[in-house]
Amino acid sequence: MTNNIETRSVGFGLGVGILFIPLVFVWLLLRKGHSITARIVGFSWLFVSFIPILVSGGGSKNKNTIDKPTIVESVRENPPQEEKPIDYNSYFGENINDIKSSVDFFKTSFKDSTNNLDAGAVSFSIWAIKKDISWKDLNSLTKTSYAKCQKDIDSERGNVLCVSGSVLEMTVQRSGYGAVYIGGFNSSSFNIVRFIAVKSTGELVAGSSSKLCGVVTGLQSYSNSGGGVTHSVHVVGLFDLPENR
Repeated sequence: MTNNIETRSVGFGLGVGILFIPLVFVWLLLRKGHSITARIVGFSWLFVSFIPILVSGGGSKNKNTIDKPTIVESVRENPPQEEKPIDYNSYFGENINDIKSSVDFFKTSFKDSTNNLDAGAVSFSIWAIKKDISWKDLNSLTKTSYAKCQKDIDSERGNVLCVSGSVLEMTVQRSGYGAVYIGGFNSSSFNIVRFIAVKSTGELVAGSSSKLCGVVTGLQSYSNSGGGVTHSVHVVGLFDLPENR
């Protein structure tokens, strides 16, 4: 009677697997065909590979015992520092009471924008609401013109632009800080000014004539109904109304 049991050799791949990850690959030696010698060598290597783990595990208790005094002394010598709370009032300019200092504070955050509001302009509008700025406050700042803003906006940020004309559109946006009015204004020279207006807008609506003064925050570009792009100067300010004076 002939014994037809197929013999298996330990190939290169299996050998490498047993060498580096014996816990996973050594069990494949239990398949039919592998020799007794291959199994003895493989499982012996598995045992040998566990010796360092067993030795280090046995000594872990002593190691921890030795380290504890060192850790305690380190904490005593270098106690954890208490984190200082962030001064949000200072961060958002709430500790600033005059408009000139406020403009200087926010001016570095004023940026040009496209199809959205500039974050620096929004932050300044919140300050303006909370500090209840007046028409007199705005007119105490350096004045600029639309042409100067178009020529060199970086030099004109923080200055005040005043224009007379009519409201193109205006919508109110309410928050926990109060209401602001966002819209567009067409000057008598047919220059477009985008604005965030604080305080009162009275009975003003689209088409109403008025005067607008505001701190220049940058240029704002936006998509228009004709499929093109309109470029404008953006300000945060007030309409010339008795209640804003």
